[in-house]
Amino acid sequence: MRKLRYMEFAERSSKQHGEIITTVPGEWVRPFVHQRYDDLSVIGAAD
Repeated sequence: MRKLRYMEFAERSSKQHGEIITTVPGEWVRPFVHQRYDDLSVIGAAD
């Protein structure tokens, strides 16, 4: 990438509701964990 031409940031404040109805094996969820972009702790701490 040589030049950033456009960037947009949107933050929504909406109510969400969730309910745990059962548990699933970790290997079912593992392929989708990388799609969580709101949790930056996976990047690691700065040195």
